[in-house]
Amino acid sequence: MVHSSESPPGTYLPTGWRIVGQGAERLAERLASGGADGLVPGEAEQALYGVQCTFDPVTRGRPTVERVLDAVTEQIRAVDSDCPRLVRDQPVERPSSRFSGLRFEQFSDAGREWIGELIWRAVHPVVAGAPITSHLVIEETSTFTRLTVRVTADHGLSSVRGYVGAGQAQPAFLRALRPDLTPIWLGGPLKAHVIQRHGVLDLVHSILAASNRDVPVAVLAPLEAGGFVVDPEDLAWDLLGRARLYVLTEHRQTFDLSDVVGDRRMSCYWGAVRCYFPGWSRHDDPYEHPLLVGERLADPILRATWLGEVGLPMGRRIEFPSSVRERRPPPDIEVRTSESTGAAADLPNDRDGSGGPDVPNGLGVRDRSGDAAPISLAEPEGDVAPTVDREDSAVDRTDPARAALSLSLDELLREVRALRSSVGGLTDEVERLRTISSVRSSSTNAIERRLGRLEDILGHVFPDGSPSSGPEEEAEAGTSPPDESSDDGRTTLPQVVNDSAESHADTLVFLDSAHHSAAESPYEDPERVRAILDAMARVARRRRDGVLGTSLREAFGDLGIDYRSGIARSTPARLREQYRFAAPNGDYVEAEEHIVLGNTYDPRRCLRLYFSSRVPNEPRFVIGHVGRHFEVRSST
Repeated sequence: MVHSSESPPGTYLPTGWRIVGQGAERLAERLASGGADGLVPGEAEQALYGVQCTFDPVTRGRPTVERVLDAVTEQIRAVDSDCPRLVRDQPVERPSSRFSGLRFEQFSDAGREWIGELIWRAVHPVVAGAPITSHLVIEETSTFTRLTVRVTADHGLSSVRGYVGAGQAQPAFLRALRPDLTPIWLGGPLKAHVIQRHGVLDLVHSILAASNRDVPVAVLAPLEAGGFVVDPEDLAWDLLGRARLYVLTEHRQTFDLSDVVGDRRMSCYWGAVRCYFPGWSRHDDPYEHPLLVGERLADPILRATWLGEVGLPMGRRIEFPSSVRERRPPPDIEVRTSESTGAAADLPNDRDGSGGPDVPNGLGVRDRSGDAAPISLAEPEGDVAPTVDREDSAVDRTDPARAALSLSLDELLREVRALRSSVGGLTDEVERLRTISSVRSSSTNAIERRLGRLEDILGHVFPDGSPSSGPEEEAEAGTSPPDESSDDGRTTLPQVVNDSAESHADTLVFLDSAHHSAAESPYEDPERVRAILDAMARVARRRRDGVLGTSLREAFGDLGIDYRSGIARSTPARLREQYRFAAPNGDYVEAEEHIVLGNTYDPRRCLRLYFSSRVPNEPRFVIGHVGRHFEVRSST
């Protein structure tokens, strides 16, 4: 056993444990504040989102701090209804766990400024099972109120499905402030900066190509017929903390942009948005500056993926002000030393008589012999991993055998990760092929069933293989074929919808209107609809996980499904009302996207599946109708 006088210096915890090695002090702070899973701010490398902005200290006769605290309280209560209201003079602390925890502290400097710091632990608002930590510091002075926010994931970007989870990590309370407060960010009020008709040249040379630019710049293009895919002001709030937004007002300006940047692949047009990172030049690879075309910009999941990719660098570079605990004056520390020998004097008796300190003083702890052992807070020299030992024992990390074993384990872990990635790719490909086979098989079976019915009809009309002439044959030929819906064992369309609603609840949402329309539909191939819904669930799941990698049109086309992203712009308002469906919360869903099954208007052989993939804060497909073809101008 290594004695305390011979062991390397380290940091002691109040429990008597000592931590030695590189990073020992930081690890001790984490353990002392609640353990490895304690409520502490996340590291900058784990950041998903970050912003630092200022507000006027008072807005409409009410302090800005109170508005911010109210908005934060409402966000926390959305997942924790028992959370008390956050106020400026009342600290709050709730125990921490993997998915919960709250600590709110304040500090006031003799009336000159007020500081509030909040650390809140919760589950990601969209990605289930992914814990995130939000760290807020609010500084109030007589001239401004500054807000600094950082959201981190416990295991970094990979734990929230990559960029898509980062794009969805902007705290909801920021949007809640929008009606009352306008943040001052990057030197001016948050807004979408409009580029006038002849301002494209100045935009490129003075802003995009500026050598001192250190903030990403997003450029939003209008549609060819005018208007935008998303509201520019809404996009500006999405980009708060991520990028500054500039907006082209006329379609002709997109041609000017292509000419100035020298390559249309580096431009944006037809409703697209592109982010130009700092250091941009016209000779860069266009893929280094992410582009989101109009159709993908309308998709909330693909837009979130783009926002995550754009904003990640900014979120990691936010510099936090001093914490509340750092601003508070240190407590008085009294150290008693021996005048004759210079050794540390006796410490107060411990509670249990084991020789440990009753109250740690940060300068030393009593060992089993009763003497105070000196403690050094300096990190040891050399590459020594942080270790935790009890009392005076220390773990030797310099053993060659252990070092070789550690290297072998690291290599094994890399191989296992590579194998896991390969297996995941093969599994996904097998699932894709199975889905394609199921969709095509359902289409083939539908054709075979229709041919069978045609043969039955011909058999009734020509029972002996020759044209019928008798009245009995004519009467028999005039009868319709047996109705398969009367068979007890036949699968019905409502059953298919109910089964899919249960088995794919994580990816598909069926509104009441979808169940009603399925019950009223005489469509004859419900199993084909089942295959289509299974395929939709697969596409929605990959899209939610941020691994779809393509547009919905291409994803469905790859599976052999006829997908339409919307309806004709010339559709009159009276007919557009058909595509509005009531949601359980009282809102209405515009479900103009649809899957096409059959090109006839006969409801027995034609079905339309109307849905929306663009419902805000809803990664699932919301299905509003499974049944008859709606009325269109060509059918009325």
